[in-house]
Amino acid sequence: IDEVGVGSIVDIAGDGGQAMTVEISAVGGAGTVSPTSPLGSALLGKKRGESVDVQAPKGAWKATIERIH
Repeated sequence: IDEVGVGSIVDIAGDGGQAMTVEISAVGGAGTVSPTSPLGSALLGKKRGESVDVQAPKGAWKATIERIH
């Protein structure tokens, strides 16, 4: 998979060194993020290796896409 879309599972690394795996899901559930959320909307359409700025309620942070599966 070349690009993040709804249904993608994405490994990301945050600028604070944290790593996480999230699924972009309009349905919701554990480990998922909505495509309309700050993280989901930042990731949609991006490719592996790209960094995105996430405008989260607790403050902006940068995430780098490590893998899309």
